[in-house]
Amino acid sequence: MNPLLCLALAGATCGTDVPVSTPAEFAAALAAVGPGDRILLAPGTYAGDFYARRLDGTASAPITITAANPASPPVLQPVNTGLHLAGASYVVLDGLVVSGFADNGLNIDDDGDFDRPSHHIELRNLLVTGTSPGGNCDGIKLSGVDDARLLNCTVERWGAWGSGVDMVGCHRVLVGSCLFRLGGFNGVQVKGGSSQVRVAGCRFDTAGERAVQAGGSTEAAYFRPRLETVPAGQRSEARDILVEGNVNARSEAAVACCTADGVTVRLNTVYRPGKYFLRILQETTDPTFLPCRGGVVTDNLVVFRSASWWAGGVNVGVLTAPQTFGFARNAWYCEDAPGSSAPGLPTPEVEGVIGRDPRFNNPANDNFRPRDRGATAGKGYTAFRRDW
Repeated sequence: MNPLLCLALAGATCGTDVPVSTPAEFAAALAAVGPGDRILLAPGTYAGDFYARRLDGTASAPITITAANPASPPVLQPVNTGLHLAGASYVVLDGLVVSGFADNGLNIDDDGDFDRPSHHIELRNLLVTGTSPGGNCDGIKLSGVDDARLLNCTVERWGAWGSGVDMVGCHRVLVGSCLFRLGGFNGVQVKGGSSQVRVAGCRFDTAGERAVQAGGSTEAAYFRPRLETVPAGQRSEARDILVEGNVNARSEAAVACCTADGVTVRLNTVYRPGKYFLRILQETTDPTFLPCRGGVVTDNLVVFRSASWWAGGVNVGVLTAPQTFGFARNAWYCEDAPGSSAPGLPTPEVEGVIGRDPRFNNPANDNFRPRDRGATAGKGYTAFRRDW
């Protein structure tokens, strides 16, 4: 931090800029930094796996790991995981590239201490690009992380059974203005007792079988909070999840709700899903868990083709509570058979728009801005306003 600025800020902790240009220097810096310090990674490739335990900044003096030259970002080239932060707080990662990983690109967790989550983590302007390994390899893995923000990140080519971002037991998280493409099973997955997670203003392009998955199936030992602290009959994989203002093109399903309680899906534009717009599933069949319930689906714009539209676009699994889902003001259009545009919804929709072509500007080049404003007023991503 600039010394004059540091003096001007009451209570601020003065940090140090730590220039780094080799893998050994980076490892040493991770072991030594404190509140307010900035690790400035010079352009170049940093081969190896990097690990830091209890990397703790403060609210007024976060620890920052950033590109020394944003125009030429440093590249972490891992053997397994590019960077693993165990038990971190008030840490910012900005302008880094992680290229190729056999496990996870970035891994941030609570170091196994469920009573002390990592918190106040900000990931900005990252590129995480894997090599499409066959296993459960995630671009970014967050386990036991609270109060986090992922902004303007690109995640691509993660593992065939993994996620672009996988959250287990995370709370109060924003994933905003990110791009997920050419990946494995999920673009963003939120499970294991996660709550108050918002996925907003993002773009998903061929982002797996379930571009956004609220919930899943988690082993009991990994739940945060611990399952024994949650009364039977009130347990869920994910709770209070908001999916809004996104563009989703060519993923098999745009959104999947899996043993989730209270998922809101609104103001999204969905183009040519491979099978479904929405899935309602119960993948954790333990009877102490709530059925998947309480979804609110409003003001989305969905364009599909008849051959790639299964079960009317909504897949309802057993042991769920589809009667608790509400639908309102969504616009549905089947490109090749406009007369077949009506979806198959589990409950009646209020003020839905059926069979009106939004006339996207240039969908072949991923321009999904509609020209027919009458059909789409207040619907889809163009009606969403970012607030970060």
